[in-house]
Amino acid sequence: MSVTSRVADRFGRRDWVENASVKVYNALALRRAKKVGQGELLLLIPRCLSKPAIDGVLALSGKYEVPVFVATRGQLARRVIKERRPRAIVAVACERDMVSGLHDVAGRVPVLGLTMTLPAGPCKDAGLNLVQLEEFVTPENIFTEYAYFSSFSTTWLQHSKKYTLQMIDHFKLGQNSLVVEIASNDGYLLQYFVEQNIPCLGIEPAANVAKAAIEKGVQTLI
Repeated sequence: MSVTSRVADRFGRRDWVENASVKVYNALALRRAKKVGQGELLLLIPRCLSKPAIDGVLALSGKYEVPVFVATRGQLARRVIKERRPRAIVAVACERDMVSGLHDVAGRVPVLGLTMTLPAGPCKDAGLNLVQLEEFVTPENIFTEYAYFSSFSTTWLQHSKKYTLQMIDHFKLGQNSLVVEIASNDGYLLQYFVEQNIPCLGIEPAANVAKAAIEKGVQTLI
């Protein structure tokens, strides 16, 4: 059993743990700052994407000359990676499959993971944030700024707001308290403490996402 699975079982919040795991893997990939040349980036997508999502992926693939492969299972993905030998990978999947795939590959090749939305349920007409995907596949952006914005996930925001209210009640937080978050991203969590007039401070090394947090009223150190 993986560390992610053990932590998820311990706290009973698999969605939170898997989302956090993807963020950690993305941060590690970006910190490796490997130079990626034309044709050296590989884009892996699942077959369950909706037609509009697939059309958008193909358009970005053509625009930035990034090869794209449909990987229907882990074994096929590993074979494609072995044959193509990319210097970096952008992978699209649901959170569960993403964590499993990142655990399998990320130690050898930098991998940026982008999770899908599932409005029609698992494995059917999945959606995709094409704006964020373009951030990932644009050559001049891929390893210069952190392109993962936590606020792109509405589910994650809902959990964050609920968690904030639980912590305020549990610790009796108020105007004389101070909440500090390291790797605070775009203020996805601390913004809800700000709404409750509780002082907070975010620490985020990526200037682009830190700016988004500041615009939300979250005091952030870069």
